[in-house]
Amino acid sequence: MVDGRSVYNSLFSGVYWDAQDILLQDVERIEVVRGPGATTWGANAVNGVINIISRRAEDTQGTYIGVVAGNKERQAVARQGGRMGEKGAYRIYAKLHQNDPLPTAGVSDDDLPAWKGGRVGFRADKVVENGNLMLEGEFFRETNHYFNPVGHYLLGRWENRAANGLVSSLQGYYYRLGTQALVEKVLEDTFDLEYRWRFAPIDRHALTGGVGYRWIRSDIELYRNRLREPVRDDQLFSAFIQDDIRLVADRLYLTFGAKLEHNDYTGFEVQPSARLRWSPDNGQTLWTAVSRAVRTPSRAEQDMTLDQAAGDMNVPGLGNVPLTVRLLGNRAMASEELIAYEAGYRWQVSPRLTLDTAIFLNDYDQLRTFEWVGSPNLNLFPTPALVQQATTGNKMYGRTYGSEWVIDFRPYPWWRLQAAYSFTDINLKLDAGSTDRSSAQTDKGSPKHQWTLRSSMNLRNDLEFDLWLRDVGAIPTLAIDSYVNLDARLGWKLNKQIDLSLIGRNLLDASRVEYKEFAGVNPQSRTAEVEREVYLMAEWRF
Repeated sequence: MVDGRSVYNSLFSGVYWDAQDILLQDVERIEVVRGPGATTWGANAVNGVINIISRRAEDTQGTYIGVVAGNKERQAVARQGGRMGEKGAYRIYAKLHQNDPLPTAGVSDDDLPAWKGGRVGFRADKVVENGNLMLEGEFFRETNHYFNPVGHYLLGRWENRAANGLVSSLQGYYYRLGTQALVEKVLEDTFDLEYRWRFAPIDRHALTGGVGYRWIRSDIELYRNRLREPVRDDQLFSAFIQDDIRLVADRLYLTFGAKLEHNDYTGFEVQPSARLRWSPDNGQTLWTAVSRAVRTPSRAEQDMTLDQAAGDMNVPGLGNVPLTVRLLGNRAMASEELIAYEAGYRWQVSPRLTLDTAIFLNDYDQLRTFEWVGSPNLNLFPTPALVQQATTGNKMYGRTYGSEWVIDFRPYPWWRLQAAYSFTDINLKLDAGSTDRSSAQTDKGSPKHQWTLRSSMNLRNDLEFDLWLRDVGAIPTLAIDSYVNLDARLGWKLNKQIDLSLIGRNLLDASRVEYKEFAGVNPQSRTAEVEREVYLMAEWRF
């Protein structure tokens, strides 16, 4: 989510982060929501939500110019903020960047072009009677060697506070995203309209609710594969209600709610949740929750026919023959389901020390699989080749569990330390009748252990020094070793207008592999390496 706008893409059930080059200088906060958020955000908010919220226009007044120059990236940002009468403000901005391509292990990337692009946009806020009116929009274009997103959006929101305490908002946006990759050309239009309200009609109850409508039109052209329906219109209708009940004043609260949706992929989906939180004193909070969330099938899983090389197979008399898996979309594919159980404890030990921990147990059902249909067919012309048909299915289930631990310590007013550790164990199993030969290995595709230590120091009023040390566990299935790495930043405030920062990332390794591309049935995956990076940032405000 970016300012209430969903950037989730229904073609492949993910986010095109290449198209989301957010201006960090305008970000107010980034909320990383643990666990399912389906009751609020709906389907596909399964394992967590990233919610990016930008600053109001009145908080970005004046002129800002930022420049980044380094061995891997170059960047320039310009922003101008001003007033619109006594109760309104605006900002306009532009950003250009160029990033060197990530090297691919074992392959020469000398001829790969750099990733470069730019965007221009605006935001305006105005106080009108008892409410606030916001309007923002952006045009962007990005280019690299495999993916070239281009698009624009326009978003408006009206918030109103009534005399009886009712707080309501009406938001709408139009978002167009076009992409041109090596295998497809996609144009997707999204129109979204949502009304939300918050009200406390009776003592001890605070109600939140809303209704929404989303229309998505996708036009897809495949170069080497096929699509059952190249142009498709989909609609999503939704409604939700949530009640926050104060059982004991300032001590015990019960929150329960549900979101009801109807989509064109799986029909009706109900996603309820219940949460209990208890504060035994002013410095401690214990909470527990249970919720249901679903991931609806993607456009590709229902409509696309995809051919993927899957290695070789020995054929008597012919020797090793190339094997191609032809994956057929399945309109009968159901939603993946999750029942999540969570609990946590937060303790403000002192003004300088905070402890936070959370544990979870997730039960998954109807997870996606690639089901082989029959036996491979042998084609002798023009050259011998085997073609194995497969289709998407829902024949995997499993359980994950783990915990997260965070310590926030301020030994001195000028020094902050943050330590975190996470553990995740994933166990997935195929149904007895499944013919899938690849999906089960996805439970070994994430590290079990990760920890980080961050240090932020204000050495002087004009000098900052930050360190971020992290350790990530191995991923044996993908032959990826564990690693320890360090980022550092030295910031110097020359005066009220000019800041300089020297940043180094991945300082302990010249290059390393963090992950390997996994395409379900394709063992020949591209492996990009992350390299050491150093750059200088200069910022000018006036």
